[in-house]
Amino acid sequence: MGTLFLLVAIAFYVSLMPLFFRKWMMLSQEQDIPEEARSLSTIVVAIATLFWLFVLPFAYLDLLEESAQP
Repeated sequence: MGTLFLLVAIAFYVSLMPLFFRKWMMLSQEQDIPEEARSLSTIVVAIATLFWLFVLPFAYLDLLEESAQP
């Protein structure tokens, strides 16, 4: 059961990753963004990509706990 959950979580992560990346690419190609903001957004995307994998399962488990309580 744990392996199935892990596979579903990985599949969900991999399926959403291109959508977020495409949105970020569209925003980063705008001409009116200063270079400092552009480099900062690259750093934020890199950090968010790393932590998304860890935060999402815990957030989902927290939602499940809240919905199970009367």
